Amino acid sequence: MIDQLAALLISYFAVRTQAPVSEADKARLAVIAQANVEECDEHPIPGWPRKACITLATNTEMWESGLMEKVHSGAQVGPAGERCLFQLHRSVTSIAVARYRITRAEWESTTGTDLEHTRNCARLGMRVMRWHIARCSFRYEDGGWFVLSQLYREYHHPSAMCRAGLSPLSERRGVAYQTLLYKIGKMEGG
Repeated sequence: MIDQLAALLISYFAVRTQAPVSEADKARLAVIAQANVEECDEHPIPGWPRKACITLATNTEMWESGLMEKVHSGAQVGPAGERCLFQLHRSVTSIAVARYRITRAEWESTTGTDLEHTRNCARLGMRVMRWHIARCSFRYEDGGWFVLSQLYREYHHPSAMCRAGLSPLSERRGVAYQTLLYKIGKMEGG
């Protein structure tokens, strides 16, 4: 699965950058694939199949950072200081539920292209996703792009109601998730 996901990321990155993918980027993208698969194997989302967890991690990173090395390494942060491939905002250190809260030290440990830092980013990014899934009762069975669009809406603009409406961007991310889910499902043989 890791090798197949790495090949998918390399293909995506070539299209995204409109350039041949360097050997260094191929190695970096393989690290991302490994981190995402290992994160979902070690911390599955309750009630969600493995492929859905891997797809959520991968799709979020693709949309948030374009898998760009400058974001991955920490050389470039978002306009509000967002870090790593998940573009984690500093507000994640204020999540009310302790089991999902990220400490400042954890948040600061997320940039770097080696496996350790990439794993930290995937682990913490998925912790934030699990927080939204838990607090909003998003169920995989409710399925489809619409639920994922709502999840992406909450990821960017958490609301007390959890179903506050979609943005065009969150809708596109939800549809992209469904497409990627199909591809990752084929890697798992289904």
